[in-house]
Amino acid sequence: MDLFGLGGDGKTQAAWKYFHDAKHRLESPFETAFWVDASSESALQIAMSRIWGIIRPRSNITECDTTPSHETTLAQVMDTLGNWTRPYLVVFDNVYSEIVLKYVPRTGPAAIILTTRLTGTESVLDTSIRVCGLPSDMATSLLLCFLDLNPREHNKDIPKAKAIVERLGCLPLAIRAAASYIKTQNLTGGLSEFLMEYEKSKIALLRNPSKSWGYAEENQNVLTTWESSLQALWADEEDRARKTHFLSICSFLSPHRISHVHFEQHYRSRNSMKCAWCPKHNGWMNFFSDSKGGFDRT
Repeated sequence: MDLFGLGGDGKTQAAWKYFHDAKHRLESPFETAFWVDASSESALQIAMSRIWGIIRPRSNITECDTTPSHETTLAQVMDTLGNWTRPYLVVFDNVYSEIVLKYVPRTGPAAIILTTRLTGTESVLDTSIRVCGLPSDMATSLLLCFLDLNPREHNKDIPKAKAIVERLGCLPLAIRAAASYIKTQNLTGGLSEFLMEYEKSKIALLRNPSKSWGYAEENQNVLTTWESSLQALWADEEDRARKTHFLSICSFLSPHRISHVHFEQHYRSRNSMKCAWCPKHNGWMNFFSDSKGGFDRT
């Protein structure tokens, strides 16, 4: 199955829910399930190495093993999975190119799900589904849920919430970002204020199209909401530089768990290290300082 559509429309969340159920429910039809980051070829290669480490026959392991090439690992994974008799699931998330097709098992009882913004990958899959935004009523309920507003107690806010989600194209990612912005800016008492702020941010983005993800209306909805949330984080230009640099560093790390170890090592050695980035680091490294100037792990 190929799930395709614009970013922020819920493809990954839908695939993750199915993957989670397939992996953990007792009545699952699958022997096992694999989640593959398909956002780049290097990510695909890493995923194949991990899968090989899981499915590799014990008889194939020796003490003198050397690390095989990516091509060898891929061939071993394909051969082993091709000989399986029990159904299994592989989800390729965020497919960036049709190069992913050489990593897709073609034999054996495999169920394949791809999430992508591309079209054309459906040619090798049985089913292709375009994922769009949520229905308006469901999107409105989602926004109210994120804002901790009970529809029965805040009936007067429903039309305003509906106007917001429809302006955002009913995209789940944009709705979640909007809810976060509304809560941090204490706008829950006047949801119409958000639309005013949103339009101001969108005009600013359209004046600088190099920041835009193309000109598709749905893409601009997600980006405008994201930009509004970012602007709420900083007090001035110096604060903006510190926090955006910190977020840029974090974007290279796993979104599921970012260990303090990555920052603690540099924090403790920054005075002795000659690092070209230290002037920028010194700004946001203070986020980790305790009252005595040491590294605060809490």
